[in-house]
Amino acid sequence: MISGGGFPPFKSIKAAVKTAADGCGKLTDMIADFYGRMLERKVSRAETIALIKAQSAFLLGIMPIDMPLSLRLFFTVLTLVTVNRCRHADENSRGTIQITGYR
Repeated sequence: MISGGGFPPFKSIKAAVKTAADGCGKLTDMIADFYGRMLERKVSRAETIALIKAQSAFLLGIMPIDMPLSLRLFFTVLTLVTVNRCRHADENSRGTIQITGYR
Protein backbone atom coordinates (compact mmCIF):
# COMPACT_ATOMS: atom_id res chain seq x y z
CA MET A 1 0.00 0.00 0.00
CA ILE A 2 1.34 3.40 -0.99
CA SER A 3 1.03 6.09 1.61
CA GLY A 4 2.12 9.68 1.65
CA GLY A 5 2.81 11.35 -1.68
CA GLY A 6 1.37 8.57 -3.80
CA PHE A 7 2.05 8.28 -7.51
CA PRO A 8 3.60 10.10 -9.35
CA PRO A 9 6.47 11.10 -7.07
CA PHE A 10 6.45 14.65 -8.46
CA LYS A 11 4.71 17.49 -6.67
CA SER A 12 2.91 18.50 -9.83
CA ILE A 13 2.62 17.87 -13.54
CA LYS A 14 4.62 21.05 -14.14
CA ALA A 15 7.55 19.64 -12.14
CA ALA A 16 7.35 16.34 -14.05
CA VAL A 17 7.42 18.12 -17.41
CA LYS A 18 10.34 20.28 -16.31
CA THR A 19 12.27 17.22 -15.14
CA ALA A 20 11.62 15.41 -18.43
CA ALA A 21 12.62 18.48 -20.47
CA ASP A 22 15.84 18.88 -18.48
CA GLY A 23 16.67 15.21 -19.02
CA CYS A 24 16.05 15.47 -22.78
CA GLY A 25 18.14 18.64 -22.92
CA LYS A 26 21.05 16.93 -21.18
CA LEU A 27 20.78 13.94 -23.51
CA THR A 28 20.73 16.25 -26.55
CA ASP A 29 23.80 18.06 -25.22
CA MET A 30 25.64 14.73 -24.80
CA ILE A 31 24.79 13.74 -28.38
CA ALA A 32 25.82 17.23 -29.58
CA ASP A 33 29.18 16.78 -27.86
CA PHE A 34 29.61 13.45 -29.64
CA TYR A 35 28.76 14.96 -33.02
CA GLY A 36 31.07 17.88 -32.23
CA ARG A 37 33.98 15.51 -31.63
CA MET A 38 33.23 13.66 -34.88
CA LEU A 39 32.86 16.86 -36.94
CA GLU A 40 35.65 18.69 -35.08
CA ARG A 41 33.49 21.77 -34.48
CA LYS A 42 30.79 22.95 -32.09
CA VAL A 43 27.36 21.51 -32.89
CA SER A 44 24.20 23.26 -31.66
CA ARG A 45 21.11 21.51 -30.31
CA ALA A 46 19.22 22.39 -33.50
CA GLU A 47 21.94 20.80 -35.64
CA THR A 48 21.94 17.74 -33.38
CA ILE A 49 18.20 17.25 -33.74
CA ALA A 50 18.46 17.71 -37.52
CA LEU A 51 21.28 15.14 -37.70
CA ILE A 52 19.28 12.63 -35.65
CA LYS A 53 16.27 13.08 -37.95
CA ALA A 54 18.43 12.65 -41.07
CA GLN A 55 20.07 9.50 -39.74
CA SER A 56 16.72 8.04 -38.68
CA ALA A 57 15.15 8.68 -42.09
CA PHE A 58 18.17 7.15 -43.83
CA LEU A 59 18.14 4.03 -41.65
CA LEU A 60 14.39 3.54 -42.08
CA GLY A 61 14.87 3.78 -45.85
CA ILE A 62 17.59 1.13 -46.07
CA MET A 63 16.37 -1.36 -43.47
CA PRO A 64 16.10 -4.84 -44.99
CA ILE A 65 12.40 -5.30 -44.22
CA ASP A 66 9.43 -5.86 -46.47
CA MET A 67 7.86 -2.53 -47.29
CA PRO A 68 6.33 -1.02 -50.39
CA LEU A 69 8.60 0.76 -52.84
CA SER A 70 6.56 3.93 -52.31
CA LEU A 71 7.44 3.90 -48.62
CA ARG A 72 11.15 3.49 -49.43
CA LEU A 73 10.83 6.42 -51.85
CA PHE A 74 9.17 8.45 -49.08
CA PHE A 75 12.09 7.76 -46.71
CA THR A 76 14.58 8.64 -49.45
CA VAL A 77 12.87 12.00 -50.02
CA LEU A 78 12.63 12.52 -46.25
CA THR A 79 16.38 11.84 -45.97
CA LEU A 80 17.14 14.44 -48.63
CA VAL A 81 14.88 17.01 -46.96
CA THR A 82 16.35 16.44 -43.51
CA VAL A 83 19.94 16.56 -44.80
CA ASN A 84 19.10 19.89 -46.42
CA ARG A 85 17.71 21.10 -43.09
CA CYS A 86 20.94 19.97 -41.41
CA ARG A 87 22.86 22.31 -43.67
CA HIS A 88 20.67 25.24 -42.68
CA ALA A 89 19.83 24.32 -39.08
CA ASP A 90 22.45 26.48 -37.40
CA GLU A 91 21.84 29.59 -39.49
CA ASN A 92 18.04 29.46 -39.14
CA SER A 93 17.70 28.68 -35.46
CA ARG A 94 18.34 29.80 -31.98
CA GLY A 95 17.85 26.53 -30.10
CA THR A 96 15.05 25.15 -32.28
CA ILE A 97 14.74 24.34 -35.96
CA GLN A 98 12.65 26.83 -37.89
CA ILE A 99 10.58 25.08 -40.54
CA THR A 100 9.65 27.57 -43.20
CA GLY A 101 6.74 27.17 -45.56
CA TYR A 102 4.47 25.45 -43.03
CA ARG A 103 1.68 27.19 -41.19
